[in-house]
Amino acid sequence: MKGAKGWYTALMSASQPPDPPSDNHESGGESENAFGYARPSRSEKKRAVQEVTALGLKLVQTKPVDLASFAMDEELRDAVLLGQQLTKNARSRQLRLIGKLLRSRDVSVLREQLERKVAVQQHDVVAEKRINSVRNELLTGGDVALSAFIAEHPQAREHAGQLRALVRQVQLHGGGGRGVRARRDLFRLLRELEV
Repeated sequence: MKGAKGWYTALMSASQPPDPPSDNHESGGESENAFGYARPSRSEKKRAVQEVTALGLKLVQTKPVDLASFAMDEELRDAVLLGQQLTKNARSRQLRLIGKLLRSRDVSVLREQLERKVAVQQHDVVAEKRINSVRNELLTGGDVALSAFIAEHPQAREHAGQLRALVRQVQLHGGGGRGVRARRDLFRLLRELEV
C-alpha cells in the first residue's frame, strides 16, 4: 500500500499548478499573489494590527477629559468610554472592537494627538522632579541654600520672606499637619516661580 500512495501523490503533484510564491523576505516583505499584485506579508499585517491594538489600549487608558479634545467620531468615542468602565474579559473584548473600529479609520491624526499628550506629560513629570529636588535642597540647606536660590532666580526675590517662612515651618513641624501643608505650599510657590 505504501507504494500506491507514493505514486498517487507524485501524479497529483505533477498535474497541479505550482503554489503561489510565499513571502519573499529579500524583496522587503512584499510578495506577489497569483495575479502579480503586491500585498503585505502576514508579518506586516500582524504588526499593523498590534499597533492599532496598542493605540486602542492607550485611548482606553486616557482620561475622559483628555479624550474630549481628540479627533474621533462618536462611535469610536463611545466604544473607548465604555472600554474604560469594563474590567478583565469584557475589557479585552471591547479592546478588540476598538481595534476593529480603528482599522477602518485613518488613525494618523489620533496617533499624533496621543504622542503630543504623552510628550506634555513627560515634560510635566520632569518639571515636578526638578521642583521636588529644589524644595529638598532648600529644606536641607537652610538659609545658605535659600540665599543661593534667590541669587540664581531673581524672580524669587519678592517672595523671599514667604519662601523663608515656609522652609522654617517645614523644619519646625516636620511630618505634622502644618509641616505637610507648608511642604505643599512651598512646592506650589516654586512651581509658580517656574524654577
